[in-house]
Amino acid sequence: AISGRGSYQSDGILRKQIDRCKEALSVMSASAGAGRAESGHRMTVRQYLDAVLEEWRQQYPHARLAAHISEPAPEAMIIAERTLTQALHNVLSNAADVSPDEVTLSADWTQDELKLTVADRGPGLREDIFEQLGKQPVTTKPEGLGVGLYLAHATIRRLGGDLGVSKREQGGTAVRITMPLLKTGT
Repeated sequence: AISGRGSYQSDGILRKQIDRCKEALSVMSASAGAGRAESGHRMTVRQYLDAVLEEWRQQYPHARLAAHISEPAPEAMIIAERTLTQALHNVLSNAADVSPDEVTLSADWTQDELKLTVADRGPGLREDIFEQLGKQPVTTKPEGLGVGLYLAHATIRRLGGDLGVSKREQGGTAVRITMPLLKTGT
């Protein structure tokens, strides 16, 4: 048996990796058409974002997240689907992993479209990584599998949205997500 502080840290890392694998498999399963019972209910965009951020903060309690959420169309509705929530969690988690100082989330929407930007202050991505984003799993983390952003991209595209990644002038990376919202009366 391994004793001492190191084993607790190893157990924590292993548990976190297993949880992330379970979440990734859940997203892949749902993306393949095996929907989950808790997915698919209508919420206002603000309620949905608040729920997503609250759940994510419970998973990453030590991460600093600065959320800038405007409410230009407070009655705008979105389908709160579990795979979308997981995709947003993946994007936020990737940013927090490379930028423990602070991650910024900006959200703005109209009646028809939600625009999110998640920005980190990490080292940024190499050019060869940019070319592969959305096409195949890629990672810059020694223990990473590279599936988080890949699955987020696939999920958001499947739901009619778009995900783009760019370098920030101040350093780091910005992930921009656009998602269609429910039409009034639907």
